[in-house]
Amino acid sequence: MNIAVFSDSKQIASSFTHLQEKKGFTLSVYPCDTLKSRIKELEKSVFIYVDLSLYEEGERVRTLRYLAGRKGLHYGIVDPKGAIKDVALLFFSGASDYIGKELLREGMSTARMKKALLTVQKQLAETKDRALTPVSSALIPSGKSWKEIKSGKEYTFSLMFIELDHHGEFRKNLGEDLINAVTSSFKKLVEKRMVMDGGRIWIWNDFGGLILFPFDGVECAAVLSCFRLMLNRKLIHAEELPCRVPFSFRIVLHIGNTVYRQKGKTGTLVSDSINSIYHLGKKFARPGNFYITKEVFRYIPEKLKPYFLSAGEYEGFAVLRMKLPL
Repeated sequence: MNIAVFSDSKQIASSFTHLQEKKGFTLSVYPCDTLKSRIKELEKSVFIYVDLSLYEEGERVRTLRYLAGRKGLHYGIVDPKGAIKDVALLFFSGASDYIGKELLREGMSTARMKKALLTVQKQLAETKDRALTPVSSALIPSGKSWKEIKSGKEYTFSLMFIELDHHGEFRKNLGEDLINAVTSSFKKLVEKRMVMDGGRIWIWNDFGGLILFPFDGVECAAVLSCFRLMLNRKLIHAEELPCRVPFSFRIVLHIGNTVYRQKGKTGTLVSDSINSIYHLGKKFARPGNFYITKEVFRYIPEKLKPYFLSAGEYEGFAVLRMKLPL
């Protein structure tokens, strides 16, 4: 395993030097300000550790967002000052290791580091194997972005159904103006968050709708968007919706085929995949939960798989449910 450490601290860099003596490991150390330029040069088989100790809050947030957005990058975070308050979110965003102040104080044992890096090696091997596996003949991968997607042609997409719960009670208890304000705000926040991750609102009706994400046949990246939305739902309610009325939403994510047409020109589309996800969202999904089909589970990052439980079957689809935080 090739390891690259980005740190301006000789003390932190020295914590990794014992790996140079171990067979199968090579180590390089670079200044923090060369991170972005070096990442472009490093191969994806290199595991990167980034020391956050000299970053101010804004720069730290931008750096973490940059690392999370690098497709196929395997990285760990070194946090000697304990600046990261919610370490779990690092792993949800794509980090593979975290070294905090306690571990640095105690000293990183060779056994611990070897175990962490061997786990990364296993992930790399699994990703490579999956990438080399022939795509099912039923799939027509639409790619990693919207550049090659053309109207009128059939593709395989990640299909995300999302809808506000209890909207029958909304109509009973809220005035028309407040309902319009809530639904408009909800649509805007969904669109804003999904667009950042490559999604597009495709069909929308009052309280929810369908979002499309390109699917490359290798990994369902859309699951991370849904995961973040569920984790942040209470903050969303407090910060982005214009009322204090309790609300929740449910999400279903599926991988399926449909002919792509531009938004607003979907009225005559007939697709088993679209029908299936609407049935799952409307008739099976329970309020406040996030579900994925077995088709999606096959393509999600390995580190997320333990966070999903079997939820049964519906209309021939095996369905899994996300474990919700308290």
